[in-house]
Amino acid sequence: MRKAIYAGIIAGTILQTTAFSVAQAATKVEINQPAICSSVSDTLLETAIEELTKKDAIMFKTEKSELSKPIAKSEFVYMLRNALDIQIAYLVAPDIKHYFDDVAQDAIYTSALIDLLTVNIVDDEGRVFNPNANISKEKMYHYMINAYKYKMGGMPADTKELFKNSQVMLKSSAYIVTRAEAVINVWRLANCIGKRQERVAVTPGATINDTSIQMKLDIANNTKNAVTINFTSGQKYDFVLLDKNRNELYRWSDGRMFTMALESKEIGAGKSIKYQANLSGDQYRSIKDKIAYLKAYITGSSHSFTINADGYEIKLK
Repeated sequence: MRKAIYAGIIAGTILQTTAFSVAQAATKVEINQPAICSSVSDTLLETAIEELTKKDAIMFKTEKSELSKPIAKSEFVYMLRNALDIQIAYLVAPDIKHYFDDVAQDAIYTSALIDLLTVNIVDDEGRVFNPNANISKEKMYHYMINAYKYKMGGMPADTKELFKNSQVMLKSSAYIVTRAEAVINVWRLANCIGKRQERVAVTPGATINDTSIQMKLDIANNTKNAVTINFTSGQKYDFVLLDKNRNELYRWSDGRMFTMALESKEIGAGKSIKYQANLSGDQYRSIKDKIAYLKAYITGSSHSFTINADGYEIKLK
């Protein structure tokens, strides 16, 4: 049985704290919270609702009395998955009971929850998800940060300190989130990611069957200018397979020889390059049941875009 896994990760991120006002009808609601991406201007709540509704991201009614209620975890994961267009293709739909005992397979939000579990955005431990429980601000931002990392491919070095300071602040924010707050935050996140997806997309992927795994790395230049990657040897990429505890099982470059020469690769505007490697035979069979994650690396540097030195990770199972 073949299973194709492809997760898009976009390079770049910013997280900063701001206070903004949201108006609906004659009521003005003051919300103080971190805003994802400063390039997104303050907007009316009704605008956010309209755009998320187009993406079928809202499970609840949008009357003012409903928006002031706390948002449930099930409602939030449904909103986050649909707002960010995270759709994972499965040959066979995974059974939610492999993860949680208190979630029904046919619930409206279950497919969204499975998708977020697959890409490690939802990473709750234990067998209980509590889908009807109110989501705390801390948990909401934890999921959003995971989603941002997934879509953006990690945190660039120039914003790590800012992100760290924001994360400290978030840990003290355990109060319950309203539906209105969730709508605004997810809408801002989706808009920011949409703008930054116009940059360079680095996408790991894998095609798995009983006898082999094909590891993939796609670098797409979505900008209007050519970008260049500089290499110090003939090695352009690397792949690492990890177990569920992220212990290394296999590294593609181990035992390989590469030419020692300075090289560069230019990717034209709107163009992409693809790298791939296969693992099969006894070496694959000895680890295939242990493989849980794939990490792909660009083994070069660039002044054109930020390359994540920690690699681009995808959860395989």
